[in-house]
Amino acid sequence: MAGIAYAASWLVGLVLSPSSTDLHSPGAQVLAGYAGHEAVATIQRLLTAGAAGVLLALVALALAGRARLAGASRPAWWVTVAGLGAAALSLAQCLLGVYLTRWVVPDRRADVAGVLFEAINRLDGVKMFLLAALALAGTALAWRARVLPRWLGYAGVALAAALLVSGFGYLLLIGAAAQAAYLSLPLLILWVAGTGIALSRSER
Repeated sequence: MAGIAYAASWLVGLVLSPSSTDLHSPGAQVLAGYAGHEAVATIQRLLTAGAAGVLLALVALALAGRARLAGASRPAWWVTVAGLGAAALSLAQCLLGVYLTRWVVPDRRADVAGVLFEAINRLDGVKMFLLAALALAGTALAWRARVLPRWLGYAGVALAAALLVSGFGYLLLIGAAAQAAYLSLPLLILWVAGTGIALSRSER
């Protein structure tokens, strides 16, 4: 349920407001982009960063628990650290994003808006590196411990590669590299949902 809800949170959030890889918007442009859409932007942030962060943590904890039962203690440790770390950063982005849309934008504080926008993007880069580590740990669990289906191992490799590229783009604010997010995000949604479903089926 957590894996499916993760995918649903992202899909609804993207319908409300499509994702963008524009990393260099000045404060005034950020204000203009959110003006009149503060409520929708807040809901989108709560779905794609807040709810998604909590649901990601649930899937990661379930995967780590299954890995420990299978005797794969090292991948379980990586899944726990990377999964909870990424979830924590996602929640931090949620708080910053809500502060931006509910307080900074209505007050027309362009300087603060620019700082927050950059901080959220750079945090996204760090989060992508942690998600790449999570995907690689999941690959080990698919190919060696057989905790996950083998196809999720292949998906995990592709996801990790895309996340490393887009992570550098967001962390260093490199627009060309950030374009990889158009690949890494769908792969991430697929991988998290697939992992949750696979764990549920194997438990039955």
